[in-house]
Amino acid sequence: MIILGISLLLVSFLGFWIWLARYEYQIKKYLKKVTALHQELQTKQFYLGGFFKFFHVKFPPSWIFGLPLIFGGLVLITSSWIFGIIAEDIVSRDPLTFVDADINKWFFIRTSPLLTRSMVFISDLASFTTMIILYLVLVLILTWKKLWYKLVFLSLSIPGGMLLVHMMKIAFHRPRPSLHLFYVSSLDYSFPSGHTINATILYGVIALFALHLIQRWRWQVFMVLFFIFLVILVALSRIYLGYHYLSDTLAAIAIGIAWLSLCFIATTTLKMAGDKRKK
Repeated sequence: MIILGISLLLVSFLGFWIWLARYEYQIKKYLKKVTALHQELQTKQFYLGGFFKFFHVKFPPSWIFGLPLIFGGLVLITSSWIFGIIAEDIVSRDPLTFVDADINKWFFIRTSPLLTRSMVFISDLASFTTMIILYLVLVLILTWKKLWYKLVFLSLSIPGGMLLVHMMKIAFHRPRPSLHLFYVSSLDYSFPSGHTINATILYGVIALFALHLIQRWRWQVFMVLFFIFLVILVALSRIYLGYHYLSDTLAAIAIGIAWLSLCFIATTTLKMAGDKRKK
């Protein structure tokens, strides 16, 4: 049943990819309308601009209403809100915690040696060792290419994300599931899932970098969907192996996206400031 579920998820992603590739023209047409609206928004004089001048904030309206900052801000607010809802349920012992236990029992009675080995391999794709190796490889590539702002984004995202999840585990100190103790060897806490945050941030960064390298719409969409599928697999592996509850992984994805958005906003703002000084 687990293999069937993963197969159906994979087929769904492939079908969604084919649909997005087929309607490339219509989607790009809509995106052009959004871009045109954004440009019109930047050219108008808003009372908000005077508001910022009153408080001596040196960001012009074109920065405040910049399309990357708007998008990053919306993603940051939404993902932080989702994380807050889950965290509140965990702290107050709401029904979500009972759903967590039922899901862990469901996976526990369906374990098998072959599937367990596969899940261990998938889980290791977001391990500390994998994170460090890929991070150092990306640092070398970006330094060689002299892509300094991307290097700043990378250095904020991955090491900062690893520190963030460690601090959150200590803050919430939720015990790990007890059913799969023969798998669990970690001594730290369960909430949120460190491997899932690692996967969200690491493969999110790689996906963003890939979007700049790949020109064709079809393969841009494929790369994004592939990394989303990979993050879901890592989250599933952590639940299957008994290291985490469902809420641990959902909260990890939410806070990972929020952290990635915050780093994106900070790096974009820094780049805009550098470009302005050059002019």
